[in-house]
Amino acid sequence: MGTREVWEAPPGAPPKPLDSAPMAQRRAWLQQRLQMHVDQAIQRYRESGLTPRQEAALKTRPGLQRAFRGSRIDEFAKASIMQDPELHELITAPDFVREPDIIDSVLPDWFDVTTSADWQRHLIRYQQTHGAQASLLVAD
Repeated sequence: MGTREVWEAPPGAPPKPLDSAPMAQRRAWLQQRLQMHVDQAIQRYRESGLTPRQEAALKTRPGLQRAFRGSRIDEFAKASIMQDPELHELITAPDFVREPDIIDSVLPDWFDVTTSADWQRHLIRYQQTHGAQASLLVAD
């Protein structure tokens, strides 16, 4: 088993707000920080692509391309989020579980990694059980 590499924020990334900071400040920082992870996951997807099994499945079911892309970006983003020491209070849902992708245990907020076009559908799906304090992490 390999050693885990701690994720480091890019230079110039704002520092985590103090615990006593207003919720709006934490919310803005968290949105920005999580989007950094998603942006890096998109780049990693562009470099790594799909798994061999996903590639094979596309030969008979090409309509799965979008779902596979989303699954890989989700996987890559959650892997780096779990390695970010400043995000230890976040809860990430396993892939294919009908929960928001990320839930903050400090704020009543949840985040979902999806495309702008699919956001409304995700918001409707989770709003009743997880509340309206939701944010899109854009994976266009």
